[in-house]
Amino acid sequence: MYFNYAKVRWDLFSPQDIYFKSSILTRGLEDDINIISYKNKGDFHQKYTHGVFVKFNHAKDDYPNVEINLMDRRERKNGSRPMYRHQYFDNLVYIYSYHKMQEWVKDPTDPTGWKMVTKGQPLPNEEGYAIDFHNFQGYSQEVCQEQMDIVYSVRNFLIERILPIKQKKVLTMVA
Repeated sequence: MYFNYAKVRWDLFSPQDIYFKSSILTRGLEDDINIISYKNKGDFHQKYTHGVFVKFNHAKDDYPNVEINLMDRRERKNGSRPMYRHQYFDNLVYIYSYHKMQEWVKDPTDPTGWKMVTKGQPLPNEEGYAIDFHNFQGYSQEVCQEQMDIVYSVRNFLIERILPIKQKKVLTMVA
């Protein structure tokens, strides 16, 4: 399992708590990651109350984006953890690709239209992803640090495992 060796200060979560939604990008990676399927968010929230849930967006693009839901909505017994005002959390993090610089230009073939045009060379894999933390909370410094470590580990997985597979497919399609 890939996340058994990740540089994470584990506290609430473990490497076995990281789940990837099944997609074309997760095929063949069953030995490296936990893969789950669900129909919709309601089904998802009913079935799971704890874990790190990773979903790839724009899977067909050269540089896919990632949505990470870090969630802990388990019932707590007094004494198992200190009681905090925000004892549960449901955090959302996005990893966006900024590999390709793009701009809108007037489309000469369509007098009323515009089109997106890529400028220059793409950024290197390690430099092209930005992380956007939404609704990010944790009830201690250790829990917040753990979540940040997990997010960066998912980013590293994307760069080390997913992008090489995508780039290999592109190379084999050209050759």
